[in-house]
Amino acid sequence: EELDELLDEGPWRDEQATLSIACIKFFADGAMGSRGALMETPYRDGSTGIAVTSARELSERIPDLMRRGWQVAAHAIGDLGGKNALDAYELAGEEARRDTRPRLEHAQIVRAADFERYAELGVIASMQPIHFYSDGSWASRVIDDDQLSRLYCWRTLDERTVLAGGSDFPIDDP
Repeated sequence: EELDELLDEGPWRDEQATLSIACIKFFADGAMGSRGALMETPYRDGSTGIAVTSARELSERIPDLMRRGWQVAAHAIGDLGGKNALDAYELAGEEARRDTRPRLEHAQIVRAADFERYAELGVIASMQPIHFYSDGSWASRVIDDDQLSRLYCWRTLDERTVLAGGSDFPIDDP
């Protein structure tokens, strides 16, 4: 009940600009190493990952929060997890996206059809370059050649949208 009240009030910023609470993070999927990243086509072992938050819930909650002024970041490593997050951002409408600057965290494997959607929807691709090194030793044993060709496509995304970079510490130690 209290959470609903806080969300209704919208983002909070203190008058001295030392603290703001303006972003809500959703998890569309899990990690690739554990085969938890949600994939459109199966991993080499036949699994497809997990939807930590269902596509339906993302599509119901994210647009509502964005229309109330909240920035939404969605953790999505797999291509289907990313598609589900992009679909939810699209439902929020152009004005809400422009005002809240949605982010897709990780964007490690992107469906070919979704590269242009980043630009069309104004979604920031927030990536963690350190994962390129930590995943490199095992990725080819877990995902197939098509998935590998769409892994860490930073240049392709950079040509279409804003990229943000981070360390994802303490997941990987820089």
